[in-house]
Amino acid sequence: MAATNPGALPLREGLTLQQQSTQTELLNRAIETLVRAVQGEANVLSLGFRKRRPSTSAFYLQGMHNAEAYYPNTTTKSLRDGPWPLLLSRIGDSLMLYLLMHVSIFLPLANGCYLQVAGTPIGKVVWHQKRNKTAAGNQASASMHQRSRSQAQRAARPSSWQRRKAAKQRQAMLIDNSALVTNAARSGDGADQWGTQALTDSPMELWDFSSQPDLPADPGNEPEDAFTEEMAAVDPILYCSSFGRQPGLPSQHILRALHGKQDAARILYASIFLPGAPKAKHAWNQACAPLTQLPPAPKRIQKQHRQLLRPLQRMLGREQNQPPDGSAGPTVTAFVWSVVRHLVPKELLGSKPCQRALRRSIHSFVGLRRYEQMSVHQAMQGLPVSGLPAFQAPAPTGSTVAAGRTSVPASQAAAQQRMVALWVKWLMGSLVVPLIRAHFYCTETQAYRQQVFYYRKPVWVRLRQQTMGELREFLYRPMTNRQAQQCLQARQLGVATLRLLPKRTGMRPIANLGKSSVVVFRGAPAQRVGSKRGRRTRAKLLFKPVNTILQNVYQVLKHEAHAQPLSLGGSVFSYNDAYRRLHPFLRHWRAAAEASGTAPTAYIVSVDVAKAFDNVNVEKLLSIVELLLQRPDYLVVKYAEVMPSLSTVRNAYRRVATNAAGAFAGFPQYAASMAREHSQRVFTDQVVYQKVERGSVVGLLREHVRRNLVRIGRQWHYQAQGIPQGSTLSSILCSLFLAHLEAAHLIPLMPRNALVHRPGASQASASTFGLTGLAHAAGSSDAHGSPAGMPSSADDQPAAGVHTQSRPGSQDAQLGTGVPWDRHAHNRLPSLLIRLIDDFLFITPSRSAAEALALRLLQGFPDYGISINPAKTRLNLDLHIGGRALERNEYHTADGCAFIRWCGLLINTRTLEMQADYTRYVGEHLASTLTLPLVKNAGQQLAAKLCAYMRPKCHPLLIDTTINSAATVRLNIYQAFLLAAMKFHCHVASMPMGPAGDARPFYTVIYTALNYMSALVRKRVQSARRRLHMDCRCCISHCQIKWLGLHAFRKVLGKKQSSYRLLLKRLDGDLAAPGFRHLASHLASVVDPCRSSTFDNILY
Repeated sequence: MAATNPGALPLREGLTLQQQSTQTELLNRAIETLVRAVQGEANVLSLGFRKRRPSTSAFYLQGMHNAEAYYPNTTTKSLRDGPWPLLLSRIGDSLMLYLLMHVSIFLPLANGCYLQVAGTPIGKVVWHQKRNKTAAGNQASASMHQRSRSQAQRAARPSSWQRRKAAKQRQAMLIDNSALVTNAARSGDGADQWGTQALTDSPMELWDFSSQPDLPADPGNEPEDAFTEEMAAVDPILYCSSFGRQPGLPSQHILRALHGKQDAARILYASIFLPGAPKAKHAWNQACAPLTQLPPAPKRIQKQHRQLLRPLQRMLGREQNQPPDGSAGPTVTAFVWSVVRHLVPKELLGSKPCQRALRRSIHSFVGLRRYEQMSVHQAMQGLPVSGLPAFQAPAPTGSTVAAGRTSVPASQAAAQQRMVALWVKWLMGSLVVPLIRAHFYCTETQAYRQQVFYYRKPVWVRLRQQTMGELREFLYRPMTNRQAQQCLQARQLGVATLRLLPKRTGMRPIANLGKSSVVVFRGAPAQRVGSKRGRRTRAKLLFKPVNTILQNVYQVLKHEAHAQPLSLGGSVFSYNDAYRRLHPFLRHWRAAAEASGTAPTAYIVSVDVAKAFDNVNVEKLLSIVELLLQRPDYLVVKYAEVMPSLSTVRNAYRRVATNAAGAFAGFPQYAASMAREHSQRVFTDQVVYQKVERGSVVGLLREHVRRNLVRIGRQWHYQAQGIPQGSTLSSILCSLFLAHLEAAHLIPLMPRNALVHRPGASQASASTFGLTGLAHAAGSSDAHGSPAGMPSSADDQPAAGVHTQSRPGSQDAQLGTGVPWDRHAHNRLPSLLIRLIDDFLFITPSRSAAEALALRLLQGFPDYGISINPAKTRLNLDLHIGGRALERNEYHTADGCAFIRWCGLLINTRTLEMQADYTRYVGEHLASTLTLPLVKNAGQQLAAKLCAYMRPKCHPLLIDTTINSAATVRLNIYQAFLLAAMKFHCHVASMPMGPAGDARPFYTVIYTALNYMSALVRKRVQSARRRLHMDCRCCISHCQIKWLGLHAFRKVLGKKQSSYRLLLKRLDGDLAAPGFRHLASHLASVVDPCRSSTFDNILY
């Protein structure tokens, strides 16, 4: 496949098909030409090449005279051999050279994937197209707005005699305004740059924003829609932990900075209503940033606007007299509104309806969730412009009066609306936001997810001090500024900032390791020659994000763990990994149940490690990782992927570690292996790789886990225990650590045919970081090198994933608790131990094995620093510990089924079938988990949002009919539709018009979701078969999925029937269609309310 590069030169005339060179010579010539060109780095063919240098370590290629390769470009080999010489013989030198230099060439791979070997990297092309599309859309909107506004101006233009009369009035105004203009030109810093301004031609143009002389040449290119759709997010008010000495606006706020300043009202006018003036542009989300320079006072303010100066002056005078109590109202909205009413004069707040509309806008902004945004258009909803007298223009000459109302020309009305929009934008962004930041600490919580909570600053100070006191006792240790400076100057890693996330009980410390850090230390005073006092020197250190620096370390650990699967034990990192482990195990159980006619009894143990990351023994962890790293150096390959994503294209940059450069076969071979696991992707090699030595990996890892520097306010701390949460390495380090614990303490207690290790790992292999090495490092191996309680012969170990019977015999083990059990019992069915980071799941047919493992876990492991949280331990059997009983902890639905919760899944204790766990939504409003768009065209995003809501609940674990019964799969699909329907209602209810009105758009959106779900099920099944290499199947038909979706939406929206009357009528008609009549009785058990009783307790 080939495509012409953007901006490629056209083919010149007179081309011939004559061949005079070989393919290698033409390839070298194309590379040399591209290297000499300015855009040489923008072609995949020339990556890794540069102009030839006199003395360099690069190597020369035969036949290349003006360029050299400083890094091997392995993709060029694909253009030298194969069909390319044959193609050259048919098209000739000229056309081949044109293809290499001006055409993007993609070689086909498996599953619809491609490898780019020439041309502009497709990732850059995608990025430029998105940027140009956005710019083109804005330009088209601007030109359309400009045309409509020009037409309105011409239609509203007064007649010639009215214009002549207005000209005479302006001549008189010149005399009155001359003194004002002169005084304004002489006052204020930087006012000379404005010069003498000419008056406008007509009263209409006085209110035309594009003709204001104090703005840039052509501000009218900015469309009004684009202006009113500027978004305000919650980000500016979140996590502001700075505390002022007294309540009120911050000292750098413009109202305080202008206090007592000459021409203060004019400067404030320019800040609000002249956003295009130099130094006066305030972005909505940056209005709370420190004010570095005030805008200059305009030399002249139009007559229609001068009435705003007096209320602005009064607002400046009131700023210092604001109420000293920071909690004037019982709620945040009441407090903010009380301060706004005290500061802002009544002329700018308008009539009672205007004030109620402004208060509603403040309330809406305060109620925004974590990632929601609010536009100026949304803030102006319900605001009558006629109720703001300060923005009313005098009636122009010749306007007609009818029924007591003045007809305002379209251009004047548009300009008046824009002035009000500028005022609302300033009020919300430059007054409301700083007020909230100054008096409240705003954050989301772990329990309520997206909902933002507001803590008064004194309350938050007490909570933070109490939590930090607890953290300093066991997790963090203080450091002096001098110690921190010495430590930072000798390391590569930067500093993490710590914030506290409220939980239902207590706080969770979250370290932000994904942000660049700038550290400034004050040095000793430096005495200058001729000066009496010395100035303190400043040491400024700049650091990249910690997670960015650790990316290569993560890839190296991932590579070694993949090469040595035994090192991870029962670890899984995602639902896909869990599916790989559970699929063969569950199919074996289903086959045994079908053969015997009765389901075998399964004993399930689900435990959670208490504070796993904080309690890791760092020194033991480092010894485990050093044993894992067996190669002296590694190569980190970088490449880009372009893939479809819903209605757009997504570009992602990847990296992966492999063996040293000599062992790397080349990127084409690697891309071919990736294509066998993915589909519909384009791979582009980045060519220039990094070589990472083992010593640097170990050094960075030690620096990270031993001395993780954290800055809390102005105080320095280092983490004295555990591994940092929020680090890109935390998951894999915790998994390696707990896998070591499994091998040393848990595997000897399990039945011999237990499936513990990852697929592809041979339990017989002890040459690499296997069970013998793990147990030996833990000090629990016998004289033969085998873990205690395990046979020493490797031949007695069954391969992972192969269901075999152990040989007859008996070997008893006994825990310190006195529980005897036989490892050879129940050898017909296997046991399974998996762990998602720190959440263990053990399924076994042996009650004694389940009791032994649960008791050993609950005892804890002091040498590892690991303990189990009994409150989160879930079992389907009764357990006795030290004379007290630990009762079974199961979840029961209304139909009597019992389940064990594990990592968002419900495991049926009788059939081992999988369902999604929706209990986390119980007890809170579903809207608190969503991000709803508060924009003018929110309905256009409804279909995409609804499809995205169903994606997480459509996983092979839930829809595979080889491990679940068809009835359970239908139930999983039905429950996914129920949750999507509830979120659909929350989305529709947040729209300005709500569900009222025409039902056809909502009907279309629902059918889009039904068809998408059916296609998604087929796609997930195919992906599991191709990528995961599992025999995944789903026998649910499109007709059944459609009926389940319609019934789910009918049930959910039926509880809001007053709002969806017309839509429900259409859904009822579809459900009664002849094609669905036979499904009602067939699927009656699936839609039984008892089977989905959890949804009765979800608020929406």
